[in-house]
Amino acid sequence: MEKKKLYDLVGIACLVILLFVLIFSHVQANKSQKLDLPADAQTLTASADGKVGPVEVEVIANQSEIFKVRVTNHTETDGIGTNAVDQIPGAIVEQQSLAVDAVSGATITSEAIQKAVAEAMTSGGIDPSAFGYAAAEEEPAEDPETDEAPAPDEAPAPAEVPAAESGAGYVPGTYTGEGTGMGKVVVNVTVDDSSITAVEIDGSGETPEIGGAALGTLTDQVMAAQGASIDGVAGASLTSAAVRTAVAAALEQAAASESSAAPAESEETAAAEASAAEGAGYVPGTYTAEAQGMGKVVVNVTVDESSITAIEIDGSGETPGIGAAAVDPLKEQVLAAQGAAIDGVAGATITSTAV
Repeated sequence: MEKKKLYDLVGIACLVILLFVLIFSHVQANKSQKLDLPADAQTLTASADGKVGPVEVEVIANQSEIFKVRVTNHTETDGIGTNAVDQIPGAIVEQQSLAVDAVSGATITSEAIQKAVAEAMTSGGIDPSAFGYAAAEEEPAEDPETDEAPAPDEAPAPAEVPAAESGAGYVPGTYTGEGTGMGKVVVNVTVDDSSITAVEIDGSGETPEIGGAALGTLTDQVMAAQGASIDGVAGASLTSAAVRTAVAAALEQAAASESSAAPAESEETAAAEASAAEGAGYVPGTYTAEAQGMGKVVVNVTVDESSITAIEIDGSGETPGIGAAAVDPLKEQVLAAQGAAIDGVAGATITSTAV
C-alpha cells in the first residue's frame, strides 16, 4: 500500500512538472514572437464590403514585410465566404503578397479581405502595390460567388419601346409582362392614357441578395423612365434585362390595345388594296416604301399583274430579338394576305405597324 501511494505521488508530480513546462514554453514562444517584430512594425485595421456585410481585418506589417493578417469580424456565409476568411489571411502572409488566388466560390469575400488589408496598409503609410495589390476596375467581371452571370451578348437597351413611349398613348388599365432572369420575373404595369402610374415586380425567383435586392431600384427606374429604357442595376444584369423585357411586353399590350381600337390601315392603303381586289391589277415591278418603327423600316414589294410575288423587309434598326425577330413572320403574313391587312407579331407592335 505504501509503495502504491508513492507511485501515485510520483505520477502527480510528473503531471504538474509537465504542465508547468508546457505553460512556460507557450509564454516564452509568445514573448519570442513579440520580440521578433521590428520596431517599425505597425498594427493596422480596416474593413471592406464582403458578400453579406463588412469584413474587418487586423494587419501587422512594415514597409518590407507582412507579419500577420487576421479577420477580426465578418458576417459572411458559413461554408462559402468563411472558406476565404480561413484561407486568405494565411496565404497573404505566406506569399508576402496581396495578389493571392481567390478561394473558389468565395471570390467576393476573398477580394474584400485583400482590399481591407490594402486599405489598412495605406492608412499606415505602407504602399500595398509593393505587395502586388492592384485595385479592382470599376466594373469587374461577374463573380463566381454570385449566382448571376451576364447573359451572352446581352443588349444594354430594353426590348422594343412601346408605341406610347413615342407619344401614341395607352388604353388605361393594368398589363402584365414576363422576362427570364435567374427565374421568372413578372411585372404588372398600370397606366392611364399617357403614362405609367404604378409598377409591381415579382422577382421571387431571383437571388435574394442580388437580383431580389435590385427590385426596388428597378421599380424606381421604370417609373422615372416611364418605360423599359432603364439603366439596370450593376451586378444584377440578368434581373435588369428580365425587367426590361417584361415592362416592354406589358406596355406593348397597352399600346396594342389602343391600336386595335382603331383601324390599322391608312385610307391610302385601303384604297390601293380595294383597287387591286376589284381587278385593277398592278404594274409589274419592285416598289419601295418606308415607315418608322424603332428605327427606319424599309420594305421592297415585288408584284406581277395581279399579286405580290416577293417581299424584302429591312428591319436592321429594330430591337434585336424583338422587332428584328419579327421580320420573317411579317414577310410570310404579307405574302399570305397579299397586302397590308396582316395581324402583326405579338410583342412587336411597333415593327408590325411600320411594315
